[in-house]
Amino acid sequence: MKELLWFIHIAGICLWFGSTTGVLLVWPARNVSRSAADVRTLIPLLTRTSHIGAGFTALGGTILSFLVQPKSELGAFWLAGMQGLGVVAFFISVIVLTRLGKRILRAEPVSAEEQQVALRYRVWLFIAFVILLVCLVLAAFKPTI
Repeated sequence: MKELLWFIHIAGICLWFGSTTGVLLVWPARNVSRSAADVRTLIPLLTRTSHIGAGFTALGGTILSFLVQPKSELGAFWLAGMQGLGVVAFFISVIVLTRLGKRILRAEPVSAEEQQVALRYRVWLFIAFVILLVCLVLAAFKPTI
């Protein structure tokens, strides 16, 4: 059972972090002419994959936290930090980015409003990316005493 939960947790992280990284890499630059389809295609794709990944990560991580023995390990800095930052990244990815994405999709294509909201969307996406990266670093370099 524990192995299945680890698989769900790691698969969720791969979907969530991978889709966030991929969208950041292919997001059109501000000074490059682009069609409205670029961002309007990326947003629904990122929303679907990151929601699925964030859900799997949260589900697997929450249940794994209940299975930790001894319970004193739940107070470890790397685990508490990873869980706290994971909640913040989950909130940004699921609530903030979804709302901004809907505003972009409702705006007139290639309008000033769309470009302004798209810039805010990219900034919040980068913040979520950095938080997820810090979570991965905390997990990778945890003490093994």
